[in-house]
Amino acid sequence: MTASIRTPREFADAGIAVRSICRCGHQKHIDLLNIAFSHGEDFDLVRGWVALSNELRCEACGDRPVIAFGEPLPIPVSAEDLEYVVDRPSRRLRAA
Repeated sequence: MTASIRTPREFADAGIAVRSICRCGHQKHIDLLNIAFSHGEDFDLVRGWVALSNELRCEACGDRPVIAFGEPLPIPVSAEDLEYVVDRPSRRLRAA
């Protein structure tokens, strides 16, 4: 039988990232040690994510973020960005 993961320590021990995501696009990993310190070791992140998101503010715009569990999805790369990376000269070539 497996127990469900609920407390900040259980999330940290399982290696599950907790982050805040704002509608402006700003994301930030949440320090689980700070959550355990400020809300207690037994704080239930699964049930308390709404209350937690009401307390937090986005560093970029000041809006209320949403709390997300797990790793972020990869950001899609545009063709223009990829072309820039491929065509950019390396530092070794500039130094020669």
